[in-house]
Amino acid sequence: MQIAGFLGQKVYLFSNYWEIQCSGIGAYYDDETQEFLETNKDVLYAIAIGV
Repeated sequence: MQIAGFLGQKVYLFSNYWEIQCSGIGAYYDDETQEFLETNKDVLYAIAIGV
């Protein structure tokens, strides 16, 4: 679980450096997210990145 937070913080730092937008998603439906990502693993942290 700590690794998810660590990686999320790295994404925030790099997106700020590259001057692109980044936002953590605090609420999502687990089943739909797993289906969208085509995985059966738990999704602990979701981040939207874009310009």
